[in-house]
Amino acid sequence: MIFIFKDLLIRMPGVTFKNYKLIMNKVENFRELTQLNEDELTTIMGNSKQASLLYNFIHKQKDNLVLDIKSKTTSSNTWKKRR
Repeated sequence: MIFIFKDLLIRMPGVTFKNYKLIMNKVENFRELTQLNEDELTTIMGNSKQASLLYNFIHKQKDNLVLDIKSKTTSSNTWKKRR
């Protein structure tokens, strides 16, 4: 179970190979991680920008996330077909 937690955690915004161990030493599972506020994450991670990225990712509303994904896929930056 620890390996799954580590693999998911390391892929989250704001989490790096340097700070994931700090997080894993302070929290036992995702539920505990989601209950931390941004200041607590900053204290654990040692970087307010990275903590903010992780906090916002964890607490982003599902509807907003869907809108973000849709807006990114409908942007004008589309791939052109090769001929």
